[in-house]
Amino acid sequence: MKVIQKSDQALIGFFETANAEQDVVALGYDLDECDFVLTQSEQDRQYLQFLASTDWQVTRHRDQQEMGTETALSDADYQTLLTQRQKARDAIVDPNALASYRQIFS
Repeated sequence: MKVIQKSDQALIGFFETANAEQDVVALGYDLDECDFVLTQSEQDRQYLQFLASTDWQVTRHRDQQEMGTETALSDADYQTLLTQRQKARDAIVDPNALASYRQIFS
C-alpha cells in the first residue's frame, strides 16, 4: 500500500496493507493527513478474494432455484451480488495476482 501526505502529495512510503496505519503513526504522521492508496495488485487480490468468497452464494442460489425450493437470497439481492461480482471481474487487471501473492507469502 502506498501512503501519500495529503498536503503536498509527498510519498511517505510503501507498507503492508494490514499494518499501514500503525506503521505510519509510528513514523509520527497523523492519519488524517495521509492518503492510503492500494496498489493495483492489492486491488486485484481483493477482487479475486471477493469472487472466491461469494462463489458459494451463487451456487447455493442456483441449486435452490433448480430444486424449486425457497432461495436464501431474494431476487434483488441475487442481482445485486451478480452486479458486484461483474464489477470485480471488470476491475481485475492481473487475474494471477492472488496466486502470485500466495506463492510469495504463503
